[in-house]
Amino acid sequence: MKREDLPSHNIAMTVEELMYSKLHDNQEVLPWKAGCLSMPRLFFGAMESKPEEISAGVPNVGLNPNNFTTLRFRKHHRKGAFTFNRFGKNMIDVSKLKHVEQVPHPHLVAPKLCPRPPLPCYDESLLRVNHYLGSWESYSSRGGYVARTVTDFQLRASINEGEDDDIRPWLGTFVEKLETKRAYKLLEDAGVVTLHVELYQNRTEFSVKENVTNYMVGPMLGSN
Repeated sequence: MKREDLPSHNIAMTVEELMYSKLHDNQEVLPWKAGCLSMPRLFFGAMESKPEEISAGVPNVGLNPNNFTTLRFRKHHRKGAFTFNRFGKNMIDVSKLKHVEQVPHPHLVAPKLCPRPPLPCYDESLLRVNHYLGSWESYSSRGGYVARTVTDFQLRASINEGEDDDIRPWLGTFVEKLETKRAYKLLEDAGVVTLHVELYQNRTEFSVKENVTNYMVGPMLGSN
């Protein structure tokens, strides 16, 4: 199965529906049959687009397009480059796991199933993952093992090596499938970031723990 075999963006189909669809004849050649599908990432910065670009294709049901990261931020890093896209993500068939393994890295969830290093080719991969920096409010509110600073944010925020709207139709399809009232109820608070003022201010004083990245990369470079 190749990318050109995938359904149009305007066709309402989930990943699960795609995996069990009849779009292909030979089920055994599908990449997820191995138990681990490694998907490349595309990193999106925080450069704003024009209002008409952000609202393009958004159904008129009372939702604010600026609250949706996938619509608001369209400018990304160079496709296939490593600097900001970094390692891919895994989709695992847990039925193929013989026992629960220790996860060495969030980008290598099942070492015995997933290829290493997790760097699938962007152009050839059936499924891809958009990785969003988001707004400063959203970025600084997240937890995790890497502290977040203004400097770190600004470095990534200005990335602008292309624009992409492949994911844009999702909202219209979501509203269509669930109908307006239910879709609005589920999405009315989407993108709303609640911050404790003290925590938000202290974020600017943190420093990035570069040694964490060096420590975590090791397990991904070995062989299965």
